[in-house]
Amino acid sequence: MKKLPTVLISVLNWNNASDTIRCIHSLKKLTYTNYSIVVVDNGSKDHSAEKIEKEFSDIYLIKSAHNLGYAGGNKLACDFGNDKEYDLFWIVNNDSVIQHDCLENLVNAYLEKGEGLFGGISLKEDNETISFSGGFELDTNGKVIFGKYSSHSGKPKSAVFQNETVREVADVNGACMMIPYSIIKKYGFIDDSFFLYGEELDYCFKLRKQKGIKSFLVSTAVVKHEGSTSLSKNEKLKRVKTYYLTRNYSCFRYNYELKTKLEIINSYNHSLVQILTVPLLKKIKGKDYFLASDSNAERLGLSDFFIGKTGKVFEPNDYI
Repeated sequence: MKKLPTVLISVLNWNNASDTIRCIHSLKKLTYTNYSIVVVDNGSKDHSAEKIEKEFSDIYLIKSAHNLGYAGGNKLACDFGNDKEYDLFWIVNNDSVIQHDCLENLVNAYLEKGEGLFGGISLKEDNETISFSGGFELDTNGKVIFGKYSSHSGKPKSAVFQNETVREVADVNGACMMIPYSIIKKYGFIDDSFFLYGEELDYCFKLRKQKGIKSFLVSTAVVKHEGSTSLSKNEKLKRVKTYYLTRNYSCFRYNYELKTKLEIINSYNHSLVQILTVPLLKKIKGKDYFLASDSNAERLGLSDFFIGKTGKVFEPNDYI
């Protein structure tokens, strides 16, 4: 009998032990059992790691002294499994509750399709309304349809996915994303220069464009995930999120949608003059000035996109 693929599950925690513990309990009910769980505590300041360690004695726990962001934190888990002969690396957001057959269906899709990136469906708390179901669609010729992102969001799953189980899409979501280790070893891991947001989108598009690696949405691989809760705790954290989303998605549009920088800036209803004055404002008033409003956060994000600045600009721990 052929050996089933081994899976390393990565759960990233940042100041949210309760959600992480709930997520792990749901993972322990998976019908597919050939897996290990590694939790990366991503520089938490609330003693999350100790709470998780006390709750579970049979998982791996990596404690990072610093917040490394989405890709950087998950890379710690990925590197941990590199020399341990795991076949698949599965990233699960810690604020997700995992349906029991989710991993089984992802692995079956991998066994059917081979090397590729695999993602699932995220549902809202009612367990029926789609929160995310794949990013950009492909037309009949396999070309990306740049338009509405996650076009099925808000619709009932039962109406959208009736007979289809695995569909090729342009990209899958990082809240439930499975990557074969063979891809990681050949082509590398997700770019950690984004820090937060957009990095899995870039990874899917980069691998598709440069290496011909396809992304597949598995509609029977279901998690309950409302979206990011960690950066919704106060207004400043929400604007930190706005900054990273603006900067990183603008980079994506420039690199793959082939929009000009001016077109991207104008799409946010900001002028080039407004963006060019940002470095002076930042020097006079400090970067926290740009967390005073969503518009200010967008302006800084667009300015950093314009000059090519990446990496961590705002440390979320500074605003909790």
